[in-house]
Amino acid sequence: MRERLLAAGASKSYIAYGLAGIDSKQAWEMRERLLAEGAGSGSVAKGLAGLDSERAWEMRERLLAEGADKDYVAIGLAGLDSNQAWEMRERLLAKGTSKSLVAVGLAGVDSKRAWEMRERLLGEGANKGLVAVGLAGIDSEQAWEMRERLLGEGADKSSVARGLAGVDSKRAWEMRERLLAEGLDKSYIAKALAGDNITFVWRLIVAKEQDL
Repeated sequence: MRERLLAAGASKSYIAYGLAGIDSKQAWEMRERLLAEGAGSGSVAKGLAGLDSERAWEMRERLLAEGADKDYVAIGLAGLDSNQAWEMRERLLAKGTSKSLVAVGLAGVDSKRAWEMRERLLGEGANKGLVAVGLAGIDSEQAWEMRERLLGEGADKSSVARGLAGVDSKRAWEMRERLLAEGLDKSYIAKALAGDNITFVWRLIVAKEQDL
C-alpha cells in the first residue's frame, strides 16, 4: 500500500509520518529512500515516534546534524522515557526548540520526569492545549488533574480531546460527552479516538504490556 501511494503521488512526508513505531528492515529502507527522494528530514524525524532502538537514535542524531527541524525531532520523541530521550529533550530545549512541541512529544509518558517537565514547560509559557495533547494514552490521576486544570485555564478543547486518544476509562468518556455538550465539533472527538501518528503511542504501550 505504501508503494502504491508513493507511485500515485502521495506526500512523502505523510508516508514518513506513517512509519512511526515501525522498526523493521523495510521501514528503515523506506526512511532512507524517502530522505533520498526529498522527504523533509523533520518529517522523517517525526516518524520515529515510539522508537527507542539504537538505529532510531543514530538517525535522530544524523538528522539533527543535517539541520532537521528541531521541533519535529522533539515531537518524534513521543512515547519515550529512556535516558537518551530525556537527554535529547534537554538539548533541544537548550537550542530553542518550541516548549509546546516538546510537550507534545511527551505523549504516552507517565513518569515522574515527564510530570516535572510538563509543569516546567507550562511555567515557561508552553501552549496549554499542546500540553494537553501530550497527555495522550495516560489515564492516571495526575493526568486527570492536569486536564481539568488546563480546561479551567482556557486550553483549546479540541486539543484536550486529542489528548484523550487511547484512554478508555469512564472518566474519559464523561469528558468526551462534556466537551460535546460544550459545543466541541463531533469530528474532533471522532478523530481523537484512535489518535494520529503521535498520539497513537498508547497502542505501543498496550502492546508492550501484553508482551510482559
